[in-house]
Amino acid sequence: MTFYKFAVRLLRPLLWLLWRPKPEGIENVPENGGVMVCNHIQLRDPLLLAICLPDRTLHFLAKEELFRIPILGFIIRHLNAIPVHRKRVDVTAVRKCMRVVEDGGILAIFPEGTRSRKGKLLPLQEGASFIASHCGSEVYPAYIQKGYTKGRKRVVFAPALNISKIEPDADKSVRLKAMTAAIRREIIALSGKDEE
Repeated sequence: MTFYKFAVRLLRPLLWLLWRPKPEGIENVPENGGVMVCNHIQLRDPLLLAICLPDRTLHFLAKEELFRIPILGFIIRHLNAIPVHRKRVDVTAVRKCMRVVEDGGILAIFPEGTRSRKGKLLPLQEGASFIASHCGSEVYPAYIQKGYTKGRKRVVFAPALNISKIEPDADKSVRLKAMTAAIRREIIALSGKDEE
């Protein structure tokens, strides 16, 4: 058993009681392979996705600064986090992400690049589209309900989005923008709200 699987199984009962997630559409997420894209509202979002999908092994991007923190850096590295420099194009991180997908892993990306303090979906970066299109992978949109409610927090997983069919004859720049726009529309649709 990997450290990731061990940690998820160990922490899941407690975190489930604390956070009370209500996952929907788990059957839409494959056991292996693909790029998952999700909105980002809190630091706990990666753990929330992990406990909702205990039978899948997810790989996440995390800001490089976290890996410099003693103990925390060791833990997140062994929880399949990939360090990324957020202020520049990190070629090394992109290559590691593509290797995860090409090896059949599930890469989970928060394409806003940072948390949305007010919960509204921020503009998306094009990294997820680039990786998925380069690897010939499908994209799996997900949505975490924002804010706190008296009920359970919804975590919704949508069916695969085949971005290879989006603007197939356009140049790379136009295709990436169109793919990213399609991903954004899917996440907004999952939220059930007409956000711009």
